Amino acid sequence: MLTLFLQPDSKGEEGDVRDLIVVRSNIQWEIGLSLKHNHFAVKHSRLAKNLDFGSKWFNLPCSQEYWSEVKPIFDYLEVESRKKTYWRDLPNKDDDVYVPLLNAFANEIRRSAAINPHVPRMMTEYLIGKFDFYKVVSVDKEKTTHIFSYNLRGTLNQSSRKANPKVKIPTADLPTRIVSLDLKPSSKTTAELYMDAGWQFSFRIHNAESRVKPTLKFDIKIIGSPISIVKIDCKWN
Repeated sequence: MLTLFLQPDSKGEEGDVRDLIVVRSNIQWEIGLSLKHNHFAVKHSRLAKNLDFGSKWFNLPCSQEYWSEVKPIFDYLEVESRKKTYWRDLPNKDDDVYVPLLNAFANEIRRSAAINPHVPRMMTEYLIGKFDFYKVVSVDKEKTTHIFSYNLRGTLNQSSRKANPKVKIPTADLPTRIVSLDLKPSSKTTAELYMDAGWQFSFRIHNAESRVKPTLKFDIKIIGSPISIVKIDCKWN
């Protein structure tokens, strides 16, 4: 007997990105699915004046250097927020807000990785999720459903008591080092992170509301992954 249940959105804040869980309670067997419609984003994390992203992402508090870099940016946004300014009316939000915040963010990740060599792995686990799962993305304009296997811990594709899987889903390696982290060429809103083992992420920063607030949101996407991440494309009739 299979049991299916939907998870609340709050689970994502705890690091469980799975939306639908399929469980066989009589044995230790389950499948988790992350379901997306017309987008491939993995996280929508934020940067804010008092938000310690380092502690949340890779269990290492942000340094004083980071707080010193971002303080004048968020102070400026707080002043404009009290004025009820709209983001569209800021004279130069790219160079005054987005670029310096992205640089401070990138600098802090590099500093943290120099202190703790496990930062690349822990950050990837935060971005991907604490549990193995299949990501299912339906794209209307392509009339295609994409299925990706994120088997980072070897818990997917398990045998039952009487049957073995017909297709073997390999376990993907987690990264051990940062190769490159910088602004995307010709962009003032996106940073790109390249690591070993084939992992690549983009971080596009944007304002989440029309009025200025001292907080910004990331649209984080996987732009490269190990060859051991199995991808299946299902065309619609």
